Amino acid sequence: MSILSSAEALIGKETGKWDCSGFVSHVYSLHGISVPHSSSQIWSQGQNGNGSAGDIVCWNGHVGICDGNGNVIHSYNSNHNIRKDSIADVSKWDKRQVKGYRRF
Repeated sequence: MSILSSAEALIGKETGKWDCSGFVSHVYSLHGISVPHSSSQIWSQGQNGNGSAGDIVCWNGHVGICDGNGNVIHSYNSNHNIRKDSIADVSKWDKRQVKGYRRF
């Protein structure tokens, strides 16, 4: 199972515990990859990505997993279910621009 498949399997699930970076860390841990539980550390410690499936999309203070087609799978916050939204829509709602993409 790929990182993207693992993330997609959680869409619609109640998290109750994961913020955005916690969700990303959890999905990557399913594949034996350690990712920091902090959006700023994900940005500073990851390698450059290009928005491919499984890459981590980063905004200031928010992260999610790219599907490779302009969408992100993410935990908006720990009070919401895991969801899939267009990256452009998330940028509009949060009034934040995408900083870039990261890989681990």
